[in-house]
Amino acid sequence: MTLPLRVNVAPERADASPGDNLQFDVTVRNASDIVEHYGVELLGLPDGATVRTEPEVAKLRPAESGTLTVRVALPVQPPAPAGTYVVGALVRSKYRHDVSRCVELPIQLASVEQITLRTTPEVVTGGRSGQYTLEIANGGNAPVRLYLAATDPERRVSAVFQPGWLDLPPGTTARVLLSVSAPLPWNKEKQRQLTLTVTPDMPGATPVTGTATFVQQPRIASKVAKIAGIAAGVVVLAAAIAVPLLVTRANDNKAQNAAATQAAPTPAATAAQPPAQQQSAAAPPVTSAAAPPVQASEAPATTAAPAATTAPPNGEGPGRST
Repeated sequence: MTLPLRVNVAPERADASPGDNLQFDVTVRNASDIVEHYGVELLGLPDGATVRTEPEVAKLRPAESGTLTVRVALPVQPPAPAGTYVVGALVRSKYRHDVSRCVELPIQLASVEQITLRTTPEVVTGGRSGQYTLEIANGGNAPVRLYLAATDPERRVSAVFQPGWLDLPPGTTARVLLSVSAPLPWNKEKQRQLTLTVTPDMPGATPVTGTATFVQQPRIASKVAKIAGIAAGVVVLAAAIAVPLLVTRANDNKAQNAAATQAAPTPAATAAQPPAQQQSAAAPPVTSAAAPPVQASEAPATTAAPAATTAPPNGEGPGRST
């Protein structure tokens, strides 16, 4: 059975990359005996692709041919997965849906590498060893296996990745732990520059590089700091023991001084004795000093025997007779 239309597509296949713009010329011949209106569609394009046809409809008389130009824009972000897309160029009548024809149009979409690397932290300060976290993302359109490496100019740093390699599907991100170690410097701080490399397991792939810094403290400084820390701890401990003892001893001394002060007379108390007592202890009575001396011949007779002149209580005396 002869179909009422014929379709040719040029070019017959295409190689493209994400973000490309493609153009196809679809030539249609009306093999029927009536006037037909034909349109074209592309089936099976990658997600996100856009299609524009000029003109949208071809009006053809019997045995007449016309060309429709189809422009295809492939997406950039997110990129369509790499691979071969068998696109169908479907031409059919606008009024008779049983009149149609589909021509296959292979489109080969190339793979795109878009690997990104971020290191956290960028600088690690420590002693013999340090750790980093690597965040690796596959922003391309194909799955990829990645191998990891770290080097330094002096080749003194040992690096261990966990895991050692990655399988990343398109549009995914993974984290890797990087542990590094190197001999300690003796008496001077050492900065070691690391070059991190992520290599896709693909022919002709370009490795992705990043940098990190490993700062090592000197060995002697670390020992001195350790000894100083121990000495400071000893001083603090000794102070914590000695200060309460000194405070207790000072309080005891204060108490003893206060007790001694209360027990001993003070010079002020001695100076405060009454004047009369001081005078009596130092000099004879005032009356003895003021009376004139008495001569023995001038003393009255009554003075020698005061008891004979005293009358007895009953009125009897030795000088009276009964």
